Order: sequence, then C-alpha cells, then structure tokens
Amino acid sequence: MKFKKILILIMIFHFCFPSESENKEKTQEELNLEEILPDKITKKKNESTIINYLMGKYNSKEYLKEHSDQFYLREEVIQKFKEMLTAYQEYSQKNEDKKLPKMYISSAFRKFEHQKGIWERKYKKYSEEIEDKNPEQIVSSILEYSSAPGTSRHHWGTDFDINTLENDYFEIGEGKDLFIWLAENAKKYGFCQPYNKRELRGKKGYFEEKWHWSYYPISNHLQKEWERLYNTKKIKISGFKGSEIMNKRALDYVNSINEECFIFEENMENIPDFNEKEDGVIP
Repeated sequence: MKFKKILILIMIFHFCFPSESENKEKTQEELNLEEILPDKITKKKNESTIINYLMGKYNSKEYLKEHSDQFYLREEVIQKFKEMLTAYQEYSQKNEDKKLPKMYISSAFRKFEHQKGIWERKYKKYSEEIEDKNPEQIVSSILEYSSAPGTSRHHWGTDFDINTLENDYFEIGEGKDLFIWLAENAKKYGFCQPYNKRELRGKKGYFEEKWHWSYYPISNHLQKEWERLYNTKKIKISGFKGSEIMNKRALDYVNSINEECFIFEENMENIPDFNEKEDGVIP
C-alpha cells in the first residue's frame, strides 16, 4: 500500500510539473515557412513565387521596407540594425578617444538584374584583361568576391554591407575598432559575418568579407530552403554569362558559411523549421 501511494505521488508530480525540456517545447514559439516569407508571397501559395523571392526576382518595394537612401531590407532586419546602431553610437560616445567611425549601410537588397549587371561587368573585364582565359577561370575569378545572380544572400533582404567593401579598412584602417566591436556585439542583435576567413570554411566559397553582415535568425532558414529547392532541381541557375558553369558550382558558394552563424542560432528562440511541412510548399 505504501509503495502504491509513492508511485501515485510520482505520477502526479510528473504530469503536473513537466521537465525543463518538455516545458521549453511547449512554450517556445516556432515559426514556419508561412511566417518567414512576406505576406504577399504566402497569399499566392505557390512554390514558384517562393523561388522568385529566394532568387531576387522581385521588386524591393513589393516585399521589403526602405531603410535609407533607397536601401531595402526586411522590416525586422531594419529594426535590429537600428538597435545595434544605437548601441554602437553609445559605445562611441563613451570612447571618444578612439575616434570611431560612423556605422552605416552601404548596400542591402539587390534584385536578380542588379546582381546580373555586377556579374557581367566583371565577366567582360576579366575576359579582356587576361588572354586565353577560359570561362571556368573567369567564373572562378568573379566568385572570389561576387555572387552569381540567383545565388546572392543580398536577394533575401536579410543581408547588408557596412561602410566600405575593403577588408583593409576593417583590418588596419579607420574601421578596425568598428569591426572589433561588431565581432563582439553583432550577435546580440542577431547578426553574423557569413564570410569569415576562407581557411575556417575549408577554403571553400567566397573570400572573406568583413563588411558583409547577415540577420541569421531568418537568413539561415532561407538558405536551407534555397538548398532544398536547388537539390530538387527546382532552382536552376541561368540567364547570364557563365551560368552553365555556375549551375554546377552554386551550392558550394551558397552553403560555405561561417559556422558561428549557426552556433549563435542554437541560443535563439522563434527559429523557423522548413522541414515541418512535407514539401515546403505553403498550404
């Protein structure tokens, strides 16, 4: 009889007071694909619209918000950037002796056609500068610092460039202390540097870009959806010079990302899971 009473008490305790992991599962709000993509996309409810979004085949004003000077980003990214900027400005005021530079966005959303313009200008330049350079070599040269149209993280409204597109500026120039501050504090606001030292990424993908920052709570999952659609041959790279070469190499550049972007994510709530839906299509 005494044993039965103890067993009953244990069962009551278990069901009335769930474990920490069980409690976390019940209280953590999970975002799905429908909540990650802009409302206008979810209302259309077709995969081709999602593909167009991931490949930058849309107008910025249709899905994004204006930050300043015609720079467009997702609304939540703008909000978090403003919070980070305020913190940096407060730090600068307290450390006037360091003469820290202002922090500002110099590039944000780029649609497919914009990225195509960048790509084809470089393709023409490298073709003219170096004789007997084959298309494979030209594409490799462009890919040191530039994404092919349809593969750029700038298509998603989650990524932006800060101040200047020069690593030296952040290593030995005016932006050195700015980069040190970002490396220590950007993660507090959901930002990471996707292209860190190439050696830390198995010497794969783009060269380091100290100016490029990404809002990883959203971009990580857009990246996963891009990879899924590419692996199932629903995303195809075409429509520009060298695209037939890039179509074979795209995945190596899209998924070669600073692992810290994913480590930071483990400590954040409200992370979307595209795998919750069988085919990733909005119901």
